[in-house]
Amino acid sequence: MSDRSTLFIGLGAFALVALQNAWLCDDAFISYRTVDNFINGHGLTWNVGERVQAFTNPLWLFTVAIFYLLSGEIYYTATLLSWATSVFAVFLVLSRIATDRRHVIFGVTLFICSKAFIDFSTSGLENPLTHLLLALFICSY
Repeated sequence: MSDRSTLFIGLGAFALVALQNAWLCDDAFISYRTVDNFINGHGLTWNVGERVQAFTNPLWLFTVAIFYLLSGEIYYTATLLSWATSVFAVFLVLSRIATDRRHVIFGVTLFICSKAFIDFSTSGLENPLTHLLLALFICSY
């Protein structure tokens, strides 16, 4: 089996495990309400007419807003966006940093066995974007 097929089998295993454990935490809906108000022309507010910033993750908020504008549905949009971002981050790490098949297997095993990484890869919070930005930084460094 080649290194490339090992990479895609490992990535598929991670993608499946992450999708099976997908969830959205209640704190994510703070940002989603702000996204909904923003897309509907009420500004970046929690309550319409009040100037209160309730979100703490502007880059993730605007990323979700772009996809929410296209889909019109927040739950599946946020879940799939989180999942895809996490899968891409893991792909970058495994394809750019792992040098051979053993490293790919070891890396994907670490990602899958990390309950925190799996849980927060699809929690709806900004963790997938943080993972992706860290992976991009490591790859460019």
